[in-house]
Amino acid sequence: MTAAPDTDRPTAPTILHRDARIVVVDKPAGLAVHKGWAVAPHCVLDLVRDAIGQHLFPVHRLDQPTSGVLVFALDKEAARHLSDQLCAQAVFKRYVAIVRGPARFDRKRVDHPLADLSRKGDPDPQRAVTEFQHLLTSGRYSFVSSVPETGRSHQIRRHLKHLSLHIIGDVKYGKGEHNRFFRDNFGLNRLALHALDLGFLHPDDDRPVFYRAPLPDDLIGPLAAAGFDTTAALAQLTPPKLEVPVRGTMIDYEGRRRLLTEAKTVAVLGAHPEATRPAFYVPDYLSRMGYRVLPVNATRVGEALWGQAITADLAGLAEPVDFVDVFRPSSALEGHLDDLLAMRPLPRAVWLQLGIHDDAFIERVLDAGIDVVDNACALADHRTFALPAKTQSPAPGTP
Repeated sequence: MTAAPDTDRPTAPTILHRDARIVVVDKPAGLAVHKGWAVAPHCVLDLVRDAIGQHLFPVHRLDQPTSGVLVFALDKEAARHLSDQLCAQAVFKRYVAIVRGPARFDRKRVDHPLADLSRKGDPDPQRAVTEFQHLLTSGRYSFVSSVPETGRSHQIRRHLKHLSLHIIGDVKYGKGEHNRFFRDNFGLNRLALHALDLGFLHPDDDRPVFYRAPLPDDLIGPLAAAGFDTTAALAQLTPPKLEVPVRGTMIDYEGRRRLLTEAKTVAVLGAHPEATRPAFYVPDYLSRMGYRVLPVNATRVGEALWGQAITADLAGLAEPVDFVDVFRPSSALEGHLDDLLAMRPLPRAVWLQLGIHDDAFIERVLDAGIDVVDNACALADHRTFALPAKTQSPAPGTP
């Protein structure tokens, strides 16, 4: 017996671009990217896969109520290439939204930490940065663009709430009376957030590519009814300049001397308070030599070493570092890669202490433009080079 056709199956999203390595689509609001991210019978991944007859590799996501531009890789290597850019926060993403209230700024950069929504009562919020631009105002409402520099859950929605500029149609972070006003008066029945632009380096040859998903009809109509003429405003939002990263290098003996001479701040991944462990006595020596040492260990949050509170992850550090001194097993390095590449700014180098080595990890760090010291001891090198103690710099922001 032939199964009845699925009459509720939505049409596949519009394909904005397709080549041998990637496919870029325009996701409609209300459709999940992947079945694992929402309880829904249909998702973008399945619809696009069936439409092009090819396996897809998801590399990023949009929230189910958000519409806009979305890229899938068509092979594993392309997926890795795009994922590395996302981890390094080198992918350009721009969103537009209708918000409650007049935006009293031209441009505004919000650097406001956000708790990890997957960890209830997260005691260690993660750094989150979004650049906002005011485009238009009509009455009590504004049309703004948002460029996230980090990728925290619901980041734009939460940052706009932080500014008291709640997105219209946002049932989680918004204001019910304004949502109802737009629904009843302007026919808006969705979250007024759209992923407009996406830019990255193509997996084939690292050429910069840029894709735009035009505003959908279910936003154009309410925007026009509310008095917004978005044509000129969107035209002024031009593609960014995407930089091809210069590959990092393996640091040799003399390079280690230069690094230790020039460095001032060191992050210690896997820092430990037990005095007999290299993860204590090597950074402890560096601290006594005048380096500013920032301990990182997710199992030791709430403790302190070398006068600094222990941070859960590298991306959570509040200041730039010159190099990351690694005291983690070789088998654990891959698990720290995303965290390392999310640091802003990226460190100048990663120092793998004696006995720590992973070829794949090193290649991806080098691809991100970070230099690598492999299988060497910073304490032994510092003594061998007979380097003098530093005059320790004050913490950033200290008068």
